[in-house]
Amino acid sequence: MVSSLSLNGFAQPVLRSARTTLSVEVGSSLRKSAETIRQNGTSDIPVVEAGRLVGIINSSSLRMALASDMDLDASVDDWMVPAETIGAHETGATALRRLEERNDSHLWVIDERQTLMGVVHVADLFPRRRPMPRPAAIGGMATPFGVYLTTGSLSSGPRKWALVTTGTCMIIILLCGQALGLWADGNAAQLHLPKFVAENLGTALTLLVFMIGFRSTPLAAIHAAEHQTVHAIERGEELSLEVVRRMPRVHPRCGTNIFAGATIFLTVFGFEWIPSVELRLIAASLLTVIFWRRLGAIIQQWITTRPANDRYLAMGIQSGKELLNRYGETPITTPTWPQRIWNSGMLHTMVGGWLGIAIAYGFQLVTKINVGIDASDFRF
Repeated sequence: MVSSLSLNGFAQPVLRSARTTLSVEVGSSLRKSAETIRQNGTSDIPVVEAGRLVGIINSSSLRMALASDMDLDASVDDWMVPAETIGAHETGATALRRLEERNDSHLWVIDERQTLMGVVHVADLFPRRRPMPRPAAIGGMATPFGVYLTTGSLSSGPRKWALVTTGTCMIIILLCGQALGLWADGNAAQLHLPKFVAENLGTALTLLVFMIGFRSTPLAAIHAAEHQTVHAIERGEELSLEVVRRMPRVHPRCGTNIFAGATIFLTVFGFEWIPSVELRLIAASLLTVIFWRRLGAIIQQWITTRPANDRYLAMGIQSGKELLNRYGETPITTPTWPQRIWNSGMLHTMVGGWLGIAIAYGFQLVTKINVGIDASDFRF
């Protein structure tokens, strides 16, 4: 049953929710009726006489006509069935109640003279939001201070300096893993490990510490909130906690996919057991094209994002609403490539990475702990 609370938002006349519909006149052929149903995109069509609704032709009527081998040019008059109607002055609440009682999907709206005014479907009774322009695609980035979003020409969320801190955090986590990896490389001989394990122990520990470290930070949850907010906007959904919470954490345009593609290409191209460089190049390119998105999705799911709580989702929602408001108030222009690069946040993240290297180098000088930074060229 429909509760009284469900009906409070349906006090307006049902005519305001009705949509227009095609119709056929009395005496029209079955062939014409079928064509009109296809054009109307519905399962039935009203039959009118001088604008007055006299019945409908539905899929069952057409099916019975075909099964009886009826001439398709025969009149619809003998195949009409009664129409479920509602007065144009009646409320949406009344329409909803009738639809529920009859277990039907729509009602034909008529005035006091039986003139057809339109049709109202269940979906038409849902509250309608004010249409707002939305960008077709959105980029974004997670920062320790919230979710940064951009259309290429506009941005919202934390300031650009927050993107610098993202790069700093990521490089420091990586250098922590590298410090442990270097220590392991220096002590591998004393651990009496198999040759293959000893040769790759440092690299494995570096990657393991980075993966565990990144997923353990708030950045991973904020990264998830960014993806879920972008999904909601691009799907045309409302930016509410209930909706954004349901959105997937994996996004096909995430930069993680680029990292995954580069990893596949460089790994396969480095297989020395493939003697031909040309063959290695072909194999690396082919496997990258096939698997880069799949590997990127796995990395996103298990490493670079983790389930976001409502606090982090609220960060994404706040940035999303801010971006949509700016987009609706600003004349729509195509961003230039310099604008895209600047607003993407990549340059700021790179600056943050170099800042993290500088901090780690200072730490290396003071503590004498080797984190793998060469002062001559400031590279790993």
